Amino acid sequence: MKTIQVVMAGVVAATLMMSALAMAQQDDSRGWIEKRVTKRAVERIEGRLNLTADQREQVRTILRAEEPKMLELAASARQEREEMSAMSSFDADEVREIAAKYAATNGDILVERTKVRLELRAVLNDAQRKQIEAMRARRGGQAGERLKELIGVM
Repeated sequence: MKTIQVVMAGVVAATLMMSALAMAQQDDSRGWIEKRVTKRAVERIEGRLNLTADQREQVRTILRAEEPKMLELAASARQEREEMSAMSSFDADEVREIAAKYAATNGDILVERTKVRLELRAVLNDAQRKQIEAMRARRGGQAGERLKELIGVM
């Protein structure tokens, strides 16, 4: 289960990157960018896990279905961060209000990530799940060592 989180983190990063790129583009080009990022995310997953054609199509279907919601949530989080940055004077109540919206949006993002991660995990076979576990274990150790170096814990 932990290794699927690594793959999902990649998928989510790709989705968030897609949202940032999409927001920067004109409305008429958003569809092209979304398709391109989804295609790259599927290619990364496929390349690492040797997906079958059926699995590849299932992954694409899952990612395409979740893209609009992830884009919407990413845009909301961005707007809330911008609201906070745009404040010209400190108002604790206003900060709390924006922070509460931002926390709720991030909670929704976590729910969507988990949903996508579990849907993608269901597509994989046991060998692919073990492969993801191994990849996550390798990365987890590296991340733990970096944290230890940076903040002296773990």
